[in-house]
Parts: sequence; C-alpha cells; structure tokens
Amino acid sequence: MIEDKKINKIEILAPAGGPEAVTAAVANGADAVYFGAPSFNARIYAKNFTIDEFATAVKYCKQKGVKTYITLNTLVTDREIKEALRIADFACQLGANGLIIQDLGLSQIIRRNLPQIELHASTQMAVYNLAGAIEIKELGFSRVVLARELSKENIEYITKNCGIETEVFVHGALCYSYSGMCLMSSVIGRRSGNRGRCAQPCRLPYSINGKTGCILSLKDLAMIDEVKSLSKMGVASLKIEGRMKRPEYVGAVTRAYKNAVYSSKNIKEDNIRLSKIFSRSGFTKGYYISDKGPHMLGVRSDDREGEYARLLEEERRIYKRDYDFFLKSIEPIEINTDIDVNNAVKTELQGNFKKPDKTKIYAFYNSVLQMGKGVDLTDKCFLPAKELIKLRNTSSEKLGVIFPRIVPDHEYENLKKILQSIHDKGVKTAYIENIGHFKLAREIGFKIITGIGMNGFNSISIKELNKMGAERVTVSVENSFPQIRDIKPFCELGLFAYGRIPLMITENCVLKNSGNCSKKGCGEAILSDRRNERFLVLAEEGCRNIIYNSKVLYLADKLNEIKKLPISFIGLYFTDENKIKCDKIIKEYITGKGTPPKDFTRGLYNKGVE
Repeated sequence: MIEDKKINKIEILAPAGGPEAVTAAVANGADAVYFGAPSFNARIYAKNFTIDEFATAVKYCKQKGVKTYITLNTLVTDREIKEALRIADFACQLGANGLIIQDLGLSQIIRRNLPQIELHASTQMAVYNLAGAIEIKELGFSRVVLARELSKENIEYITKNCGIETEVFVHGALCYSYSGMCLMSSVIGRRSGNRGRCAQPCRLPYSINGKTGCILSLKDLAMIDEVKSLSKMGVASLKIEGRMKRPEYVGAVTRAYKNAVYSSKNIKEDNIRLSKIFSRSGFTKGYYISDKGPHMLGVRSDDREGEYARLLEEERRIYKRDYDFFLKSIEPIEINTDIDVNNAVKTELQGNFKKPDKTKIYAFYNSVLQMGKGVDLTDKCFLPAKELIKLRNTSSEKLGVIFPRIVPDHEYENLKKILQSIHDKGVKTAYIENIGHFKLAREIGFKIITGIGMNGFNSISIKELNKMGAERVTVSVENSFPQIRDIKPFCELGLFAYGRIPLMITENCVLKNSGNCSKKGCGEAILSDRRNERFLVLAEEGCRNIIYNSKVLYLADKLNEIKKLPISFIGLYFTDENKIKCDKIIKEYITGKGTPPKDFTRGLYNKGVE
C-alpha cells in the first residue's frame, strides 16, 4: 500500500484516454492526470471524452485532490484557433491546472487572454537542450516536457539551469523520431502525428542492407528504478505515456511508479508485472543511460491470454467502484466562454506586411559538390556548417548556414565556435529548424530563417516566430494551399517547393544498426517498406539520421499557383542529387518549364492532412 505521508514532491502524472482511465489513475495514486478535450489533442483515436465527461473528469479530480492537465497539443489552422481558444477558456472555468500545448501561436493567444492557467510545452515542441527550455520559459510556459531522447546528464543539466519545471517521460511507448519532427505518417498516409492522428508506420517492417524486420520499432520505456535519481536532480513530474492504453494498464503503471517514490523494495517485481500487462519485447532505458543501438528495438507480443487476462481483472477490481461513481456524476453541460474569442483572434491578426514583387529562389545543398552554375541563378544558397567551411570564399552575401537539426547541450559550445567563425567570415544568415536554435543564432548575430521543423502552421505562430527573431518563416509542409492562403504574412513566408521531405529525425542510428557505419562515419542507405517504397537515409551530425521521403516533391510546373499564395521565397532542397541535376532543377523553377520526374509527389499541398 502507498503511505499517506508525503515524503517527496515529485509528481506522478498518469494518462487518461477516457473516463474509466481517469478513475483508474486516481484510485492508484496519481498526483495528476492528463487527458484530451474532445478535439485538438494528440491522441484523437483514443476513446476520449464527451464535453459532459470532460467536465466531470476535471471536477472529479479536484474533489480527490488530483491535478488535471488538458492536452491541446496539436497544430491548429487559422480557422480552428477560435474553437481551440474556447476550449482553453472552458478548461479554465472548470478549474483545470494547466494546458499542454504544441502550437506556438495557440500558446501565446492563450497566454495573453487566459493568464491564470499554466502552460506546459508539449514534447511535440521537441525541446532537447537548455537553450530551448529557456526560450520556452521566456514565452511564458511554466513547465517543459523534455524530449524522450535525452540522457541522464542532459536532463539534469536542463533541469538545474532552465528556471522552470521539467517533466520527463518514464514509462511507455517511444517514437523512433523526435516527436513533433516526424512527418512519416502524414506524408505517406495523410494521418498527421502533429494533428493527433499518427498511424504509427514506425511499427511496420522495413528492409535495409539485406536486413528485414521492425527496425524502426522501439521497446517501451521503463525507468521505475530511476525514480529516486530523477527526484534528486529536481525533475518536477514523471510522465507515464498511454492515452491509447487500457484503463487497467494505466492503473497498474501509476501504482508501480507511485510506490517507487517511497520504496525500492518491489521494483523488480513491479517491472515484471508491468511487462506482462504491456511491453514490446521487454523494456528499455537506452537514451537515458546513453546506450543506443539495435537492442532498443522491440515489437508487441501476440500472447494476450492466460495470465494477461487475470492481471487485467485484478486491476479492474481496484477502480471499478470509483468508475461507477464517476458515471453517476455526469451531468449535461454547455461550453460558455468568459472572453471575447472573436475580438481576441482579430487583435492577434493586426499588422501589415507587403509581399515583395519578386518571389526569390533559395537553394539548400547537402554538399559543396552539388553546387554548380545554378548557384548564380539563385537569390541565396545554404550549406551545413561542416560543408560551408570548405569554401575558400565564404564572404558572399548569397551564402547562408544550415544549423544541424539536433544540437544537444554537450555539442552546443563546439558548434557555437564553428558558427561564430563562419559569421566572422561574412556569412550572416542562418536556417534553423528547432526552438533550441534561436538563442544561439541571435547571440552570434545571424539573420534567421526558420524551416519546416518549426511547424509554421498558422498566422499567429508565424507572428510569434517573427517576434522571436525570424525575419523569414517557411510554412509547414502539412498545410494545404487553401490553408496557406488563409495565413496572414507578418514577415516573408517561404514554401518547401522541391526535394525529398525529411520524414524522421532519429537519435538511434539506423545506419549504424544496419552495419552501414565505418571509422569514417555513417554513409547512406535505402530503407524499403512492404510496398517497395525506397526511403533515403542520410547521416546527420552526432551519429543521427534523417529519413527522407521516397518521392521527390516537384512544383516547377505549378509556379502560377504559388504566385497566388502569400509566399515570398521558395526553397529547393537537394539531398542526393548531383551537380548537373541541381542546376537543371534550379533552371526549371526559374523558367516554370520542366517535366516532373518519373516518381514524384505534390506533397500535402493539394489535400492537406486529416
């Protein structure tokens, strides 16, 4: 049994995909529960709540002394912002303790209109370094949910220096890509993880270098034996993943971690029990202990009978009476707003920006070897820092530097020195993909352009990125053309107009796991799925990977449509193209005359995502 005496302030935060899971979490000792409103949450396919159940859940938890955090952690379009703000206001009125947010624009309109409620930065914001956490603090968030790829040292460093609460995932499913930076489900199936509809393509079999299997499917995380360590370093909240999981699972995991706060006696037994209720070939804590590799991979067992059924029945008995009480407590309720939502949104959209007469062309290269005569036809060319320093003449105003997508704290200072030297030689523009890049870019003095990794999905998000220092913002590739037309430009807007869309940014190196790594470093490989779609995998800084779409996005024959959008520049992104191919593509986008390649895509611009 859990002792009544509170001996530790660390919070056990349990998931709930529906009312039954709420009562399971509370009955088993949760200090706080997080669950979604009927819309705008990152687990749309969970059971979720009706409005009446949602209101009852918040009230029920308050009566039990349990905090509630409401997930509004998806990207929202311009036409959805009012409704999302209404739901946030409704949650405030009910007495919810905080909102978990991904969308930068939504977070700031809530902050200005509902200052009384806490804002928690979702793991979908991909905060993985101290600079990102500090940026989050300055944006008014009181807590940051850290990326799941961090080591113990990284977590401790951020926690002790960021000035706001940190929340760490301790149990449950692991995504193969950094959350918020994964586009695989949306690009190949229109079901966006950033919109709460991930189809989990990472759990399917793939082939690479002659090896076939579920090589993108990670074991579930289990850190029950690290509860004391996380508490000592000052982490505020231990988060259990599982809004798609059964209530019995929620109850069992919550109780095990709550008990671990007080005693380490039964940790081994609890871990065995939890693995029987749900696991994928066992558990892992590989990122936390900096032990990455193929041993982190795992799949779910098909054995769902026998002892499994008995365990679920045992768990159900613990909370059944509470759930019956909950059901009897549900009363009809209407959403009313205390704030003028229409005026709040209208105020946010005030501002003037005149789109330039000429649409500029920016080229993004992976290597100096790709740069040919086409460079002279572009308005700006970008290269990764390690490639840019190879150029003898780096003072050209036309050049810009591409930041690595992931810059953890132990790599931060070294990169800063390299970038400072590049800036000193005359390169004054930086292309960044993460909130943790802003501070570094501003300190050095770069003019900032944000890429698709910043999820510029609506007008207010773009306005906030501009206020943070971005002179130009690339709109999300998950926007449709009609949605882009709705966007009010507060600065120059860019469009990903050519190239292989990056689908995953991975910390666990696919290339190394498949044996495609040498002393010279990782190379490249092709990842094939069941339909024989061939995804390019390239090495990224720090033994990470980028998995690119199998098809090249091509729009050179659609320039007239692009001109109707509030777009000031188009980006041409080259991955494995040679110099001749790069030059050819640049000419086609200048003239508007060209033939799409044999295997190409229009991306999500025609239909958008679900």
